[in-house]
Amino acid sequence: MRRLSFAPQEPEYPTASEMRRAAECVAPWALGLREDVDEAGEWAEYGRRAHRIAEFLARGQLTMAIQEQDVFGAQVLAWAEVQDVLHCDREARKAGSGWHVEAGIKWRSDGLADEVALCERKPGERLRGWFAGTADLVYVRRDNVLVVVDWKFGPREHVTGEPAEDSCQGWFLALAFAELLGITASGPSVVVARFERRMVREDRIEVDAHDITQGELVAFAKALVGLAERITSAVGATPRLSAACGHCKAKAHCPSWEALEARVIGEMVDVHSGHVEALRGPPQNAADTRFLHYAIEQGEHLVEEWRRLRDAYVLTIAPVRLGLGLELRAIPQTRRSVVTTPEAMDLVEAVAGKDAIKVERSATCASIEQALAPKAKAEAEAETAHFTSASDRKKARAAIVARRIDEGFARLIEGGAVRESGRTHVVREVRASEEEE
Repeated sequence: MRRLSFAPQEPEYPTASEMRRAAECVAPWALGLREDVDEAGEWAEYGRRAHRIAEFLARGQLTMAIQEQDVFGAQVLAWAEVQDVLHCDREARKAGSGWHVEAGIKWRSDGLADEVALCERKPGERLRGWFAGTADLVYVRRDNVLVVVDWKFGPREHVTGEPAEDSCQGWFLALAFAELLGITASGPSVVVARFERRMVREDRIEVDAHDITQGELVAFAKALVGLAERITSAVGATPRLSAACGHCKAKAHCPSWEALEARVIGEMVDVHSGHVEALRGPPQNAADTRFLHYAIEQGEHLVEEWRRLRDAYVLTIAPVRLGLGLELRAIPQTRRSVVTTPEAMDLVEAVAGKDAIKVERSATCASIEQALAPKAKAEAEAETAHFTSASDRKKARAAIVARRIDEGFARLIEGGAVRESGRTHVVREVRASEEEE
């Protein structure tokens, strides 16, 4: 394989976790926009310490894991669950295939030849001329399928996290390690890799997985070559507002956001005939403070008006795509209230059980749903026990639980214990594939 020649002025490429955002807007990388450095928050620190414990466990260093937890001062892993899962990994691993833990890797291509290598990199570190990422755990199963594992510890990761099938990070790590380890398949439709998001809870581990074929890996590699060309050439790199802005460190210095800010501030200044400087920095006198006070009131009014106009469009015309697989959609919500008569409470207790009844023999929709949930979850687990795909099982269970709870409320509505006052809609961001509630 010939060595690729890259110019020394090659720009920094997005890391594996930034690729999906870069596909929406290459401006921060192509234009070299100045970025702010965020201090690590509470949950970021939690995640780093939890990953370190998982690393010790994967390396078989149980004593080190326990010591790390003692220093951390909190039980962050379901110990038995993690070790059981890692035991299954070791059983599934092909003899002598290697066991990569917290392994950094870099990959690049000119469209004709690829180059890949393991590397040392700090969390979030970008490399010039290379796409790079770090895998929590990588190994090859006995059936020659590459397995890439990403541990997740966020408290709402199972709800808000990016699905495995949409994770550019997972796809990149699968591509790079498949290249490094020489893992290929006999045809484009044959599964060559599997990416697993393992979401660690206090009492269990939820796994969201996606199988990737040889053909899909080849197509993803071509997409990365195209992304590299867009960054290097800066063609079509004009910044634009999209869902990618949410986690962009260059947002404060982005021309698109600066233009939007100038437009909003201009509107406020026109209304109050004030000085724009009073909205861009600390007030210098009483007049500036007075203007800022009224500008805040006007700003709140404008936001409410903008929200009303946005919601009206989504409600009456159509959902609006935001990028990154997200869209604005009108989600229907049903308003319910519990009747407080003794007869109604008897019916609530018969349908949902005693746990739904609060003190002084009353109930709320929330207490009823909470009481119905355990039985619904048990039924969902029983009905989906035969599913082989963790991702499919998770989706099916959620649908069954929601249906069982709705069936319980339907009985209460029919019996007169719960009233429905009609349906409303709320506009919010959802994934384009998400089912309506």
